[in-house]
Amino acid sequence: MGHPLCDFVDAGNGKECSDDKIREVFKLHVGDLHCKHIMFGGSADNGYARMLGPYAGNEIMNKRITMPEGPSFAQELSRLVQKFKTTSFAKVFRDTKIKISPRTGSLSAHSPNDTILKPPTWASKIGIRPAVLVAVPGHSPTSDRRPSETESPVSRNGKGQDLIPRNGKGQRVDIPLKFSQNLVGGIKGRKCCNNYHLLGECPYYGENGCRHEHGDRLKGAQLNTLRYIARLTSCKAGLACDDLECFWGHKCVHGSCTVVGCRFSSDMHNVDTKVANR
Repeated sequence: MGHPLCDFVDAGNGKECSDDKIREVFKLHVGDLHCKHIMFGGSADNGYARMLGPYAGNEIMNKRITMPEGPSFAQELSRLVQKFKTTSFAKVFRDTKIKISPRTGSLSAHSPNDTILKPPTWASKIGIRPAVLVAVPGHSPTSDRRPSETESPVSRNGKGQDLIPRNGKGQRVDIPLKFSQNLVGGIKGRKCCNNYHLLGECPYYGENGCRHEHGDRLKGAQLNTLRYIARLTSCKAGLACDDLECFWGHKCVHGSCTVVGCRFSSDMHNVDTKVANR
């Protein structure tokens, strides 16, 4: 039996349900005169910057909000944090993010009998050369086939060469993108689903409740702009990421970044971008 003052809250099964729950509870109490103070512990998530922003300049509101710091404040939150009270509990909360191993496959909300046409992926355009793929009886080798659970991406290249671009230190390299800066604001505002548009399918679509935009698939400049936006979030596996279709960033995209408060770890700055394994 848990502690009598500890509550477990079921936020739902959707991808953003916990965020929605936190935002709604925050809005409910921040406007309640009977609520004397709010401790908001979301230091590592840039997504809460938009929620806290409207209260940053309101002296009546912001003095009632304290932001505990665990990991360093995310980049967008670091611009707001001086407007609020802050604290830390070093013996309670860790000061580094939890490392999560890269995903090894995609989940699907579709039945095995469904036919899903996947568009070419970024990985297939930069890394996989169909001419050297090993043909499987009854199937045509395609440039967007993902490795099976027992198959290493390295084994799919006739030369045994790692298909993921890496520099001389073996660190993952993000190939430069041609995108439109003029489209960034509009694409961000649409909250497009990365899995759906960049990988071809969304495991949270339909009854599982993905709340991001699906609809007509993005193409051309819009698609590359979404790739750029995805890279603004750091990959949890870092420079060692071996997920062939990972669309997160493996290097800080801000050339003059001072690292303090950046969502990218220190080793993901000033990365050598010269590809050595091609």
